[in-house]
Amino acid sequence: DSVCSQSYIDIWENDGPAKDAVTDVDLDEYSEYTFAKKVLTKIDEMAEQRDNSEDNSYPFFMFYASHLPHYPAQLPEDCVELGFYTDFKNDESQCSAENDQIFPGYYENTNKWHCRSILQAQVAVLDDIVGQITTSLKDNNLWENTLLIFTSDNGGSLELDETAGNNHPLRGGKASFLEGGIRGAAFVSGGYLPEARRNQIENGLMHISDWYVTFSEMLGVEATDTNAVDMGIPDVDGYNMWPLIAGDVDESPRYDLVMNKNTYIQGEYKLIIGSSTKYAIWQSAIFPNSSSPTQAELEETYLVCDTKKNWGCLFNVLEDPGEHENIADDYPEITQAMYDALQEAKTTFWESDFYGNDACPDSFDEVAQDYVDSDLTIYTDLDACGCWMSIHNYDMFAGPYQDLEDSMINYNVHEQNLIIQGIVAQRENMKKSNILNLIDIGNLNDFKSNFVIYIALIVTTIILSFVAITNCQKTKIRQNREKRKVSNYGTLHV
Repeated sequence: DSVCSQSYIDIWENDGPAKDAVTDVDLDEYSEYTFAKKVLTKIDEMAEQRDNSEDNSYPFFMFYASHLPHYPAQLPEDCVELGFYTDFKNDESQCSAENDQIFPGYYENTNKWHCRSILQAQVAVLDDIVGQITTSLKDNNLWENTLLIFTSDNGGSLELDETAGNNHPLRGGKASFLEGGIRGAAFVSGGYLPEARRNQIENGLMHISDWYVTFSEMLGVEATDTNAVDMGIPDVDGYNMWPLIAGDVDESPRYDLVMNKNTYIQGEYKLIIGSSTKYAIWQSAIFPNSSSPTQAELEETYLVCDTKKNWGCLFNVLEDPGEHENIADDYPEITQAMYDALQEAKTTFWESDFYGNDACPDSFDEVAQDYVDSDLTIYTDLDACGCWMSIHNYDMFAGPYQDLEDSMINYNVHEQNLIIQGIVAQRENMKKSNILNLIDIGNLNDFKSNFVIYIALIVTTIILSFVAITNCQKTKIRQNREKRKVSNYGTLHV
C-alpha cells in the first residue's frame, strides 16, 4: 500500500485470490487469526483423508509462514482479554512513528504507547497459535508421525520507528550480518524426532537453505532442480542435516558459510570486512527502553573493519557469540586465509540476468504514474504494473503480474489498450486547449462505460501521432533499462 494509489487485499490461494470478491474478506478479523484458522482446517482435512485412505496413511507437508512478530505493530482486539498483552515498565514509544493503530481501544496518545510490550504480545499470540497447532496434531493422532520445525528467518529488527526487537546478548539485528541479525532461533519437535534427541541443544552450523536438501533426502527425493540447471541457474545448494538432527553424527556437514560479499563463517570463526555492517550495537536484557537511542542513531552505528587493506574483523563466534572481541591481529594467519577464501568465493557468485515480461497492456507506461502514490518521487514501472493488475486483473486483490500464462490474463487486452490510448489522447487534446483536467484513476472504470463518447471526441490524427510517439518512448525506455542492467524481476513493496 505504500506504493499503490489504491488499497488492495493481499491474500492468495493456489492460483488465484483466496476469495471470490474483496467483500468476502473479513477485514475486522486479525490477519494472523485468519491464517491460523486455515492451518487448523488443513490439519483436520489431512486427518480425514488419512482415515479414508486404504492403508490409513496420508503423508503431507505444510508450511505456515507466520507474520508474527513483525511490523506493523498490530494486535488482535482480544489480546488483553486473553492475557497476551501486558504493559511493561520502563518501555518506550518510538514505534508510534510508523504505526497508526495497535488495536481498537489502545492508547490514543502515542506518547503512552509501549512498543516493547506490543512486540512481546505478538510473540504471545504466536505462541498460542503454535500451541493450537500442536494440540490439533495430537487430537487428530498425527503427532507421533510428524516432524515439527519452528525457525526464524533473521534476528529481531532494531527499526524502532516500527517495532521493538531485541537480540540480547548478541550484537546487531535484522539488516546486519552480526550474530544478532543472522543467527536464527529454531527448534525441532514432534513424535518423529528420536527420543534421545529431545531436550538437547545442537550448535552445529546450518543455513536455512539446508532444509530443502534435508527434506528431499529424508523422502528419498533427489535434491536438484533440473529446470533451473537447464536455464543456466545454479543447482540447489545445501546439506542434508537430518543425520545431525537425529543424532546419528556429532558434527554438522556444513563447515563454512558465505553470508554475503563481506561476511564469511568458517568453523568457529567469522570474518567481516569493510565498514558497511550497521546496527553494530549490543542490546540490554530490557530493550528498547525509555533511554534507548533513536532508530537513526542505532542504524548509523557501523562496525569498522577496514582500518587496514585486505584485512577485516575476526570473531570466534563459538566462544564469543556476542562479538565483543576482534581477534584479527591475534590470529593473522586465520584472518588472511579467510579473507583470501572470501575473495575466491566472490568469483563464483551468481547474479540473475533474467528479464520478466510485465502483463500490463503495451501502452500502460503512459498512465503508470496514475497507479502509484502521488507522494512518491521514485517508482518503477514494475511497481506500477503490480498496482494496475490488482485493480483490472484481480478485482482489488494482489497477484502475480509478470510472465503470466494466457489463462491468468483476465482483462480484455485490446479493450484496455484502447482505453489507455483514449485517456492519453484526451489529455493531449485538453493540454492543447489549456485545460488541465487530468482524469483521476478512481474514475477509470466510469470512463470505460463512456468510452464511445470519449473516442468520438478525439481526432484520429492525434491518436495516430500519439501511438508513434509512445512506441518511440517505449523503445527508449527499454534501451535505457538494458544499459543500466536493471532487471524487471523484483518484489512489489506494499
